[in-house]
Amino acid sequence: MTKKLTLTIEISDGEYEALISRFSGTDRPVSTGADASSSTETATTATTASGSGTVDMTALDVNGVPWLESVHAGTKAKIGDGSWRGKVGVSKEQRAAAEAPYRNKPAGGEAFQVPASIVTPGAAPGSAPVTIPAGLPGFPPAGAPVGLPGFPPAAPPPVSYDQIAARYGELAAAGKVTAEMVPIIYQRAGVSDVAELMTNESLRRKLMDVFETVAAGTFA
Repeated sequence: MTKKLTLTIEISDGEYEALISRFSGTDRPVSTGADASSSTETATTATTASGSGTVDMTALDVNGVPWLESVHAGTKAKIGDGSWRGKVGVSKEQRAAAEAPYRNKPAGGEAFQVPASIVTPGAAPGSAPVTIPAGLPGFPPAGAPVGLPGFPPAAPPPVSYDQIAARYGELAAAGKVTAEMVPIIYQRAGVSDVAELMTNESLRRKLMDVFETVAAGTFA
């Protein structure tokens, strides 16, 4: 005995076309009345590419891709991320290949190109170097001297223990440092333990700065 089962399922126009196409045994979708009216409306505003269906340049998705009849749903519906809903029976790879020439293009224009001389600072390796136009507010002109107002001075080079010892020897040989001055110099530099000079670079820098005031004759 044969039983009959009737199901009612809501589907999109594109899904309906694909279903009818499979039952009819043809690769060409069967157009519905809704599609016919849509095609008539699109024909006045779209460009048709030979062999690839209608391309509606007046309807773009979030990626700047126009509606492509060959790979997008006939309802012109978009999914959650703002891109076109794919046509049933078309793989993601096929849709991506068809959309590729249109991605990030302005309507009727060439693909946007980022000039080689203007790239985002911190871009991935291989990007073109950043070129700042001369006179750009907030940036110094090319070749601006160090210490330009608004910019911190360059950090002084690190001072080694050998440099400290050598500078003391020079000042002592010139008669500018005496044994009586040494405790005072250490106090000015914040040196409480001479052994710290072996490991503390900032302390060596302070001591070197005090030595320079001695050399300049401004130490008192």
